[in-house]
Amino acid sequence: MNLSSGATQLDLTNVFPFELDDFQKQAIAALDAGQSVVVCAPTGSGKTLIGEYAIYRALARGKRVFYTTPLKALSNQKLRDFRERFGADRVGLLTGDASINRDAPILVMTTEIFRNMLYGTPIGQVGTSLVDVEAVVLDECHYMNDRQRGTVWEESIIYAPPLIQLVALSATIANSDQLTDWIRQVHGPTQLVYSNFRPVPLVYHFCNPKGLFPLLDNKRKAINSRLKPKGGRQRGRQDAPSLLYVVSQLQQRDMLPAIYFIFSRKGCDKAVAELEHLSLVNRAEAAALKYRIDAFLQRSPEAARTGHIEPLYRGIAAHHAGVLPAWKGLIEELFQEGLIKIVFATETLAAGINMPARTTVISSLSKRTDRGHRLLNASEFLQMAGRAGRRGMDDLGHVVTIQTPFEGATDAAYLATSGADPLVSQFTPSYGMVLNLLQTHTLQQAQDLVERSFGNYLSTLYLKPQQQGIEALTAELERQRAQMPDVSPDLLTSYEKLHDRLKEERRLLRTLMQQARETAANHLAASLSFAVAGTVLSLKGKHVPVTTPLPAVLVVKIPGSGQFPYFICLSQTNRWHVVAVGDVVGMHPEFPRIAEVDHLVPPMELSPRAGAVRKGDELTLPIAQQIPDIPPDTTVPPEVQDQQGRMAAVEAQLQAHPLHEFGDPGQIVKRAQRLIKLEEDIASRQSKLERYSQRYWQEFLNLMEILEYFGCLERIDDFEELEREQHDWQDCNGQQPLDGYTDSDNSWEDDKLNHSSPKESSIERTINLADDLVDEVDESVAPNMPRERWLTTTSGEIAAAIRGDNELWLGLAIASGELDALDPHHLAAACAALVTEVSRPDTWTRYESSPEVEAALAGLRRIRRELFKLQRRYQVALPVWLEADLVGLVEQWALGVEWSDLCGNTTLDEGDVVRILRRTVDFLSQIPHVPHIGNELKQNANRAIQLIDRFPVNESVD
Repeated sequence: MNLSSGATQLDLTNVFPFELDDFQKQAIAALDAGQSVVVCAPTGSGKTLIGEYAIYRALARGKRVFYTTPLKALSNQKLRDFRERFGADRVGLLTGDASINRDAPILVMTTEIFRNMLYGTPIGQVGTSLVDVEAVVLDECHYMNDRQRGTVWEESIIYAPPLIQLVALSATIANSDQLTDWIRQVHGPTQLVYSNFRPVPLVYHFCNPKGLFPLLDNKRKAINSRLKPKGGRQRGRQDAPSLLYVVSQLQQRDMLPAIYFIFSRKGCDKAVAELEHLSLVNRAEAAALKYRIDAFLQRSPEAARTGHIEPLYRGIAAHHAGVLPAWKGLIEELFQEGLIKIVFATETLAAGINMPARTTVISSLSKRTDRGHRLLNASEFLQMAGRAGRRGMDDLGHVVTIQTPFEGATDAAYLATSGADPLVSQFTPSYGMVLNLLQTHTLQQAQDLVERSFGNYLSTLYLKPQQQGIEALTAELERQRAQMPDVSPDLLTSYEKLHDRLKEERRLLRTLMQQARETAANHLAASLSFAVAGTVLSLKGKHVPVTTPLPAVLVVKIPGSGQFPYFICLSQTNRWHVVAVGDVVGMHPEFPRIAEVDHLVPPMELSPRAGAVRKGDELTLPIAQQIPDIPPDTTVPPEVQDQQGRMAAVEAQLQAHPLHEFGDPGQIVKRAQRLIKLEEDIASRQSKLERYSQRYWQEFLNLMEILEYFGCLERIDDFEELEREQHDWQDCNGQQPLDGYTDSDNSWEDDKLNHSSPKESSIERTINLADDLVDEVDESVAPNMPRERWLTTTSGEIAAAIRGDNELWLGLAIASGELDALDPHHLAAACAALVTEVSRPDTWTRYESSPEVEAALAGLRRIRRELFKLQRRYQVALPVWLEADLVGLVEQWALGVEWSDLCGNTTLDEGDVVRILRRTVDFLSQIPHVPHIGNELKQNANRAIQLIDRFPVNESVD
């Protein structure tokens, strides 16, 4: 990114007749040095000035600048601002539903439009639409965090030609250095310009039924001690202040105008109604409001919002997605002029529309999302808070948080003192991305582009410790291998088998010995029932805890606690013992009965419970001395002897094993097992690492599989086939059919006739792509390259020409033929069904769709089921809409029904109806530019647009 050294230098004092902040000077210096910049600064700090400098510089050099925004409304606002500053003839606009002065040196557009422009040329090249473009401003770049649309910003940065400077303007984020480093890697030299300075400092407040209090302490680092809940935590429900009380507090403290954030449309409208008797404007302001509002109503009576005109005269308004865009535009203008004092708005107002206020009120610290009810995150809170404080008008900006039944000052203080959240990647491959990349790039080039995403960059950082862990294990594996003797694997295997066999023989021996003991115990228990006084016994067990069996003589049996009796015995050590059957491990009839015990009486002090012990006396000593020593039982059952022999034989084989020649076999086997475990661990970790790091590319491949199933991509497994087709195509030079080329719907001649786009055919483009690839590949490498190639078919080119949430679904619907014969008003309704999302189940309309529309949609349901099935199999979460219940609205609007009647026959808000109609217009406007479809469908699409693109749907900027 090298700008000419003789490039025009602007005099900043002439361009900006005021002192610039340091971060603004730093960013301008980086741009003049030929670098791209990432500017991270708080909302309202003056980031836009840097984009404006890029515009001034481009105009001075005779170059162009693209200024991209995330919202059509913000694009329209920038168009008005830039026209006023630079002149209407120098500014153009490109959005989904407007194209004004598109060749102007300053072209404002939504980021999606810029991304779509880049699809048309190979990555890194400057297409015709970007000729003379010196810089691209990516306003509100933190929109990369948006779950549904964030991928657009990543793709725009990846695809942008390196010669073009990027000016990324973002609110403060926690990982701005990572964002900058990523852009530096994928685009070129980039400098981070970071500032947390706010020209208008923010003061945080907390409102409860007792009043309005400072939220933080004097250092603004912790909660105000007066607001700390007793006991350190909130208990139970708590009262919330009334809306009228909060507004009166703001009015008394001169904190108006204010934006009052409420996270539901109904809540905003209800708040307007609650202030029905309150006026916030003086006489002069009321007169100015009346003049402006009456003039608007005279021009656009259909745009008035029922029930909201009278509050607007009093300086009170609601601003949300359910409000007509024209009415919202009036509110924005009046608010910027200071005539509206309070606007109840949903969170979308914080997304970039220029409506600075003295105060922002955040009514709740939690909100409902499609993933459940949750606390606001820090970035959401800061984005809304950042709307407070008007530069050059206010010394302080005020942020008021409200006590709710379940949220208190502790939650508010936590959010107010939290830093911004990090930017995460929302990169998601789409069908349009796959088709457009494969039309101009090889599969390897496409993979390289996908792997340049911010998501892949963050994954690399996240996976670095895992990679280091694999490297450490690999080093350990090499160390272990170095210490391992050079032993044949077969030798190790034979030793391990013998060792395993020895373990099994030992296990069998233990089992047999246990069985022998159990058999002997059963025989002993049966024999003990016949034992008489004087019988010699061996004692060892729970109640006789000795290491070797204790010789004893049975004196008497007494009742036990169960079915077996207790035995009172005199031991060889002259002690009395009370034992249970389980404590007797041997009965010895081979010794004569000791008859002297017949006259013995156990001592009275001996407890009749198992385990009781008492010393004998002089009378028992002679008897104890008569008890013989009992030799160990050396009787071994035959089956045990046989097993001992088998075990000894295996032990002998192990002792004679050749592995002994290499050292201690046990250590060698352990080391070998350690090596195997290390290899398995490394392989497992490597597999998980590759699976995670390649997940974006795997998503891309999954989409390719689905596209191939529906005939949008064709796999060509050999370059020789491409070369044959190339020769055939060159021979006929486009005058005759390619040999073997047929399509399910069109012959080669039909393909040529219907190909109204100036693009080259898919065959020609693929052949040229193959030529380029072969030219680039070194001959020594070429024989080893994969032979697989991909061709975009006619159906694929249809889908590739469409932009939407699911390009494949829209392309299949157009290519199906179901829409071809529909009249314009029926076509509008059918197209609306393909692009309409109904988020609430309780919506309805009294208008029913016509039989013609129903028949067309019924014909598409089979395709939809197939696509759903494939997407579930490959875990693709792209929407496949076919909303038939509300399309009657679109058909009636196309037939000329009045706006008031249309909105009176549905529960949808006016803004929702406009959104459905605009999405329909956006889709219809693409159909005339889709290749390989009939002229009748294209003409009907144009006619359908004329029928429905009228006020208030069409609010084109003059």
